[in-house]
Amino acid sequence: MILDALLQSCLCFKVPRKKSVSSRHQIMLGLLSWLGREESCESAIEKVLVTIPMQKRPQLHRLLLNSMEMYCSDTNFSSNSDPGDVKTPYNAFSGAELPDWLASDLRAALLPTLFANVLCNRSVFLLSQVEDKDKESSHLFALPLLRQLCHWLVDLDPSKEYPKCVVLNTRKNTTMRPYKLVFEKPMETSVMLLRELSEERRIEEVLDVVGVKSNDSQRRDALAQVSDGVKLLCLSLFWWSQHCRVSKSGKQAIALVLTVHSILENFSVFQDQRNVFTAGELKSLEEKMKPYSTMHFALLRSKNRRPDFRFVYDLADLQAVLHYLIFICQLLCLPNLSPNVSSFWNGTMLHNVESDLAHHQRFDNRVSVLLANEKAMALYKKVLLVLDKFCQCSEELKKPKRERKKNKKPNKESSEMEERGEMLSNKFQLLSL
Repeated sequence: MILDALLQSCLCFKVPRKKSVSSRHQIMLGLLSWLGREESCESAIEKVLVTIPMQKRPQLHRLLLNSMEMYCSDTNFSSNSDPGDVKTPYNAFSGAELPDWLASDLRAALLPTLFANVLCNRSVFLLSQVEDKDKESSHLFALPLLRQLCHWLVDLDPSKEYPKCVVLNTRKNTTMRPYKLVFEKPMETSVMLLRELSEERRIEEVLDVVGVKSNDSQRRDALAQVSDGVKLLCLSLFWWSQHCRVSKSGKQAIALVLTVHSILENFSVFQDQRNVFTAGELKSLEEKMKPYSTMHFALLRSKNRRPDFRFVYDLADLQAVLHYLIFICQLLCLPNLSPNVSSFWNGTMLHNVESDLAHHQRFDNRVSVLLANEKAMALYKKVLLVLDKFCQCSEELKKPKRERKKNKKPNKESSEMEERGEMLSNKFQLLSL
């Protein structure tokens, strides 16, 4: 009721209409533009409260101040307001107050809301991706990583009572079902101790979670070659390939899209990478890859047949792995390892490129046609060489050949055909037919 009255008050403010903007989005833009005319935050709050009934204004005024303090981590919004009313401490599920550094980071939105849900509510709702309804949720695919993250989070609760339980609400078939995580004892090394260690020691903890051993020099040398923004993607590919079947076309599609984004978005995959492409080469590559960014490309490529979405479902699992590895890095205070995913990830292009490569027997020839540049092809081969060390392709299962049953007793018709065949094999007997 309060929200309806607030929205009705800004309907009179006209916003330029666009077909790409929904009506609800236009109302939100109108509200922000309407409030943006005010000189101060206090006058904007008073303008909002004018449309609210008098008996409800104090409560709404308090809620607005609390929300602003929560998002901006600042209590000096008004000289007339009482700081004690604005400050709301973060309490854990047990009722104990969380550490100051954790509460301030949550208020400043430096940490994901999943952390607050686990700490304060012990319950999380996990949104579904584009998945196969008959398969398990992608969050359950990355359950070992999510379990490790939740175990670290519940240890931040000052209460030492165990066991502790976290409820994950995730998809099962077409409905949401609860999934319980029970922790019998605390972690051997808490997050508080890990955050005080050196950055190298914290990175070793992430490698240990993924499963990269200390004597695995091949993958560790490969991680030293790539930039910080790609390291977590390589670790995600390693964990992903260990738990699902990865096709060769899928791996090469990831390498190709990563190469294209590195060239067009000026995103460095390697530490020593330099942008050596001219404006004409960039424009030519952009025009060739533009059709792969449209949603209907795979449908047109399938020629009125049902397209194969198995790779899309596999990418949902990979995204879940990358998602929780980023959360782990944020919890361990490793901002350099947290990548800007939008700089190298495009799910639509990945699906379309993989669908295109799957229709060709020689992938390298098709990639050379798409890139059409020796420098881009050299970068692609270098990227693929690194991905080969992390992402192992599984062999495709060959269907067993059916054995034909031999007739023990030949029929009269088959015997006559055999005799006629023997006669036809001798050219001198053709005249006798």
